[in-house]
Amino acid sequence: MVLASFWFALMAVGIKYASNSFSTFELVFYRGLVSIVFMGIVVRASGSSLRTPVPLMHVWRSTIGVTSLGAWFYAIAHLPLATAMTHANRAPLTQARHQLDRLGGRLGARKPDVSATRSALPGGISPTTVTINSPAAVGMRLDTTAVGPS
Repeated sequence: MVLASFWFALMAVGIKYASNSFSTFELVFYRGLVSIVFMGIVVRASGSSLRTPVPLMHVWRSTIGVTSLGAWFYAIAHLPLATAMTHANRAPLTQARHQLDRLGGRLGARKPDVSATRSALPGGISPTTVTINSPAAVGMRLDTTAVGPS
């Protein structure tokens, strides 16, 4: 787990530096190439197959994954690194809270213990200072004077 966290942090720093020279789409493409190489090595070494009985589900998952990765890389490129990582890492807390609200606080037949989610939620939804140095964000032109001083 510590090693995985290290690699994700290293990737974020690399994306921050590479975003000065490459577009978000290029970074997603190159990251995908690296992933394909590693996945090919693992599949070949294990003797497995990439054949699936549900190909459309994999197409859907890939579409959502590439879109999410692009949004994350865009945030890393255009926001301070700490802010981008804060927003990315609090997403599971927000999703869990929305699910609990949607399900009426119950999962299945028994009421879940939500104390961990509720105790972590204030830190997850606390406002962060966002400074936008780019005139474009998420495909829309922003009036940077309306955002306030940076």
